[in-house]
Amino acid sequence: MPILPRYASQLLRAARQNKLVTQATLTIRTPGPRTPGQPSSGTNLVRVDYPCMVQVDDFSASELQRNTTIVMKDKKISIYGASLQMGIEPAVNQEITVEGKPRQIIAVISRDAAAALYICQCRG
Repeated sequence: MPILPRYASQLLRAARQNKLVTQATLTIRTPGPRTPGQPSSGTNLVRVDYPCMVQVDDFSASELQRNTTIVMKDKKISIYGASLQMGIEPAVNQEITVEGKPRQIIAVISRDAAAALYICQCRG
């Protein structure tokens, strides 16, 4: 097994053992079929849900002071890459639902080289 995927799975395993993670759903909207009889109406969006494991935190006071795009009610949601389906990555304007509460991804703040952890600014 390559080192990077092994690192991602080890990170997720450690977080689960310490009860730091919560089950969540990443929702990606993709263009779907056009409405029959209305070819100029555009496409209907199709929602596709992907289960994942996350850790939810508040932004620190220093992060709020440094970054003017972070609103006080925003959450820092860390998505564990090993819990996502292969080829799926969080991106701006996608939705993440944690404990029944949907939040919009405003920014993907960081992603490590192993794609083990995506840290996102989420609002909602």
